Amino acid sequence: MWKNIKKNFFVIKKSLYGDLPSRCFIQHNIKIWNGWKNRDTKNIILVEENDLPPSILSWSYIVNVLARKYDAKIYSYPLISKKISNKNLQRIYKSFNISEHINLNFDKDIQSKAEKIFIEIYPSIKTKQDLFNLKVLGIWIGIDIYSSYLRAGNPTVNLSDQKLVELIKYAIKLTVFWEKYFNKNTVKAVVISHDCYVYSNVLCKYATEQNVPVYLVGSSGGYKVDKQFKRGLIFKEYRKIFQNLSPDMQKNGIEFAKKRLERRFSGEVGVDMFYSKTSSFIAKERNYDVLDKNDKIKILICTHCFYDNPHISGDLLFVDFYEWLCFLGEISEKTDYDWYLKLHPDARPGTSEVIEEIIKRYPKIKIVPLDISHQELVKEGINFVLTVYGTVGCEYPLMDVQVINAGRNPHMAYNFNWHPNTVEEYENMLLNLDKLHLDINKDEVYEFYAVHHLHAKFFDFDDMIFKSQEDAVQSIGMDRIYTTDTYKYFLNEFNEERHNEIIKNTEECIDYMDKGYCTRTQYKKMESQ
Repeated sequence: MWKNIKKNFFVIKKSLYGDLPSRCFIQHNIKIWNGWKNRDTKNIILVEENDLPPSILSWSYIVNVLARKYDAKIYSYPLISKKISNKNLQRIYKSFNISEHINLNFDKDIQSKAEKIFIEIYPSIKTKQDLFNLKVLGIWIGIDIYSSYLRAGNPTVNLSDQKLVELIKYAIKLTVFWEKYFNKNTVKAVVISHDCYVYSNVLCKYATEQNVPVYLVGSSGGYKVDKQFKRGLIFKEYRKIFQNLSPDMQKNGIEFAKKRLERRFSGEVGVDMFYSKTSSFIAKERNYDVLDKNDKIKILICTHCFYDNPHISGDLLFVDFYEWLCFLGEISEKTDYDWYLKLHPDARPGTSEVIEEIIKRYPKIKIVPLDISHQELVKEGINFVLTVYGTVGCEYPLMDVQVINAGRNPHMAYNFNWHPNTVEEYENMLLNLDKLHLDINKDEVYEFYAVHHLHAKFFDFDDMIFKSQEDAVQSIGMDRIYTTDTYKYFLNEFNEERHNEIIKNTEECIDYMDKGYCTRTQYKKMESQ
């Protein structure tokens, strides 16, 4: 099919429509969505303007299905205000029935109201926690300002940074903008890519407050954003989810978990961690011991990325990972333990420099070689592992090592980790490690893994857009999945029958999201009863 499309449309000028896969995708959309247009209606579906092909593919279906459901027109909006818009991207959006592109124009009324709010609230922001807790017009935007500031490459918040001040002002203006927009327009649904960061979550939260459904959707499913930290709230339900599975599903899940974890422990990269490019389980021969030889309790700190959203699951004991590390540094000075720190194998540039700067203040903490494996560390005598919510929470218990978390985490329904609820409880644990003991039930670890990776996934429509999401990712490659190669792959396997299947999948996905089910599996089970 790709050859035919290429032959039919190669004459379209690249300067007008972008590269060839994009041009072919535009013509494809014009053909299949032409009969779905809604013109004579005041109802509006809002969809984020995003240049990622996997998102655009799924949104081309969900917005048209939603528009038909609500008898609505479809408008797109940018994540940030831009003086020069991406014309090629807007042509793609227009091809699947986007009627209008909203510009984030902050008129005089908006700017005046936002300025008054800023003058009123800014003096009250005296600590990082004050910023984190900030609300404007009843909307909790502080957490989104905080995560957006970190995302810009800052390991923690600097309250005196003028860039932070400008970000606060922008977030306030954006909140006022959407208040005015919703007051003047009839918005029936919103489609987004993230329920975090200022640029997308201010709209998400405002719409939710107005009881407008918000859908976070990708090419393999999604969920309805009707609660803050929705992805983290399900963690406590993992035991219940497993108990509600049939005996065969439980058995198959345990076997799945054992095989996948065996592959991970063997050093295979990316097992159920698509983002990973390096394994922490490959042992390197060395002629020396990394850990000191003595009888002291040995603690390993496993770090996180400073810059990505730390509050994706909510309820952390600290406002960011930087503050967490500084807290541990202070605790290290009060103890007679051996403290070690291991960098994340996929750490972003700049991470090691920040950690080294912290370690200078707390010399009891030693950084272990990046290439040392977790098995080596256990063999040399690590007794406790500290994480906020990392995967080590299920890995180290299988090696009989206790793990202490520092906030809401995927393992919290089980007893193979420690889960302190307050900073005071956390500190007490750390100062009294000699009194901590867990009888680790490894079957619980496998149970957790099966639920987490099979039965509690919000994105579990493997065949929603592609015949198989997993096959598509493998064929296109993770390094190319966010390029227009994805359009090419999609068009190659497309036909009318497949189009109807995707529409049916999309309708089903909306249905299970509207009914509050966390996964497609749960939806199908409940609907069959």
